[in-house]
Amino acid sequence: MANLHMCGESMHYGRTAIPGLQCQSLYVIPCLQDIVNIILFNVVPQMIDIVVACSYLATKMQPWVAGIVLVTVSSYVPLTVCITERRGKIRKVMNALDNERESRATDVLLG
Repeated sequence: MANLHMCGESMHYGRTAIPGLQCQSLYVIPCLQDIVNIILFNVVPQMIDIVVACSYLATKMQPWVAGIVLVTVSSYVPLTVCITERRGKIRKVMNALDNERESRATDVLLG
């Protein structure tokens, strides 16, 4: 604490009270913007599309047809998201192993 008192005033004036807060806000705001964009431009239009399609099918055909479409599409979307997430994890491991193999091959050629 004594060395903080010995520092000049210019060092204290340029600092923020919570330096981590400024750093976190740089990551939180884009993350929130991404979430809002995904909800507004992906999820909501998809839900509207499902509701419109099911209501059209219920009025023009039988209501059970709309029920089948609703169940099918409602189960397809989460299943696709789960498979895509799993594929991303596998791809990440595959890329890490490929990078390790490439670095070993390079070391063998150089050494």
